[in-house]
Amino acid sequence: MSTRHKRIIQLGIAIGAALWIASCAAFSKLQTEGISFFSSLNKKDSEVTEPSGEKPDIDVQLSETSEETSEETSPVTETAKLSPEEYFQSAIEAWESDRRDEARENFQKAVAALSEKDLPLETYFELGTLYLARLNGNGKQNGNGIEEISIENTTATGAPDYFDTFNIPEDIPSIEAIVEDVMNGDKKGFQAGLNRMAFYEPEIRRLIREEGMPEELIVLPLVESSYEVQTTSRRGAKGLWQFMPSTGHKYNLNNNPEDRPYLDERLDWEKSTQAAMRYLKDLYSLFGSWDLALSGYNWGERNVSEMMLKHYTRDYWRLRGSPGRTFPKETRRYIDKVYAFALIAQDPEKYGFEPGRSPYPKTEKILVKPEYGDLKEIARVCKYEPEVLKVLNAELILGHSPPSRDEYEITVPAGTRVLYEVALAENRLGRRPVSASVHDYTIRRGDTLISIARRYGTSVQAIRDANGLRGHLIIAGKTLKVPVN
Repeated sequence: MSTRHKRIIQLGIAIGAALWIASCAAFSKLQTEGISFFSSLNKKDSEVTEPSGEKPDIDVQLSETSEETSEETSPVTETAKLSPEEYFQSAIEAWESDRRDEARENFQKAVAALSEKDLPLETYFELGTLYLARLNGNGKQNGNGIEEISIENTTATGAPDYFDTFNIPEDIPSIEAIVEDVMNGDKKGFQAGLNRMAFYEPEIRRLIREEGMPEELIVLPLVESSYEVQTTSRRGAKGLWQFMPSTGHKYNLNNNPEDRPYLDERLDWEKSTQAAMRYLKDLYSLFGSWDLALSGYNWGERNVSEMMLKHYTRDYWRLRGSPGRTFPKETRRYIDKVYAFALIAQDPEKYGFEPGRSPYPKTEKILVKPEYGDLKEIARVCKYEPEVLKVLNAELILGHSPPSRDEYEITVPAGTRVLYEVALAENRLGRRPVSASVHDYTIRRGDTLISIARRYGTSVQAIRDANGLRGHLIIAGKTLKVPVN
């Protein structure tokens, strides 16, 4: 289990722990089963990882309590070294003494202390089940007005067996304001986005349906990239779904080092859509609502998890209206745009737009070898504009198939595959020297990425992608891989 994955699980469990404490009805059962859980955990731990039977101590620096609280017999001090089950017991004692904030804090520390043991993923779900399994309903308020979270419909791997519907809230001024802005603003630009969406829509809707997810998610790329597949944000996010490099890697995009100088799968709309479906499912599994899942998509799941911990609710609108630090302005506007764009996309004519008309032709695939995979040559023999093929194969950042693969599927306009095959059979297709595609260049004093790119007839972005660079800084004496177009 990766550190990031484990951290997400821990935060999710910690949220559940904090919310469960607020439910008095089942507290005694939680106490009994909690002690039993930690008992069995320690038994397994001593048998497998600690032959001596000793439990490791964990150094913890706790926040100061009030004078009134410190006068009581507190189970935790600033210098205490507690094991997970001791934190659990301290939480129980604090709860019984009506010190609820301290109880919540110690339950969270019990989960955090467990992470020091490097336990398998299943153990965290076991602990999550202990805290959450008896909560009734999904998102209902208990007697104390606290939002409850249920994992009864969560599988052993954390993926939900069902998804809530995507309900567009009514009478929200900020959403209505965005609808007005779209109607009275750059209508031509928004219509172009609807037109591009029409090209991708049938296949993306099919994938969404297969996953059992709400079809309104079709508007997410409209918000992210206006369905421009070659879009790159100022932060380095790319493609229809605007994947950052780290998130793309996590969801199996760009995981072959030999492909990287030539291929960016975040720009492959089919593969990136499949990755986005998996990512959205994981976010929904963690948060249990689309408001929060989409907030996590925009702001990061860790930020959203910490926000839930702080305010003890998973209701997006309650979180958004909570005092103090909540969602940043960008994320609030992002959620409003998703809802506003979904409204318009459902009935474009109602809002002064036309139904989307694809600017691109229907397509088919051809299988090419690397020496015959140049997009300009393929466009020439297929009698089509090179720019169209660049859009249809946006992941090929150098304009040709990767030499690291024996064969590669290239998308061409429907009906043109036969033209390619005839040109190949008649030897009328230009052949590129595959072995000369990448040059190892030793950086000299005074070199810049721009000067190197000009020298080899390539782009700065291609050099960055080939070497995993984010900025413009290069160091004399180091070696760069320079893709040569």
